[in-house]
Amino acid sequence: MSEISEADLDSKTKPVWLKAMTAVQTKNYGYAIKLLQSVLKDAPGFLDARRLLRKCESQETGGPRKRTGLFGMKSGGGLGTMKLAWQVKKDPQATLPAIEAELEKDPYSPELNDLLFEAFQTLGWNESAAFALEIIRRGHPEEAKYMHKLAEFYLTHGQSMKAAEVYKDIIKHHPTDSAAI
Repeated sequence: MSEISEADLDSKTKPVWLKAMTAVQTKNYGYAIKLLQSVLKDAPGFLDARRLLRKCESQETGGPRKRTGLFGMKSGGGLGTMKLAWQVKKDPQATLPAIEAELEKDPYSPELNDLLFEAFQTLGWNESAAFALEIIRRGHPEEAKYMHKLAEFYLTHGQSMKAAEVYKDIIKHHPTDSAAI
């Protein structure tokens, strides 16, 4: 399966997509999230649904969370993420619903969005892969590791202007980053 558009949705998925769009218009984000996850189970390559899902999740969770933990160390990852990382290597497409379920709690999670990126790259879904890292860029632009990964991705796919924008964002947060300079 590859990345698809709304016109490519099958007859059983399209009505659910339309219900999800209606739920978003009425600001019933919780219901829209459930519907959009259903759409993505049937059509995992449907990037428009994934974009709308992230917007709904962001509305429900209140946006990006501050990433600090005990003694100022960054929190994130954990055993659940490690298990998902193993599953992404084994069967990336089958792991997508599990990652999406975890992203419902924190849609801007760098670790989970990085797993999505890896899964999408393995599947050859370049637009979706870039989207996964762009979510990190929106929520945690100070995460230089992921920003460099996004810039490199853009460079390898012939999108040097987008890479330059990412490098500018890196320099805003890390003015001495020699690779970005």
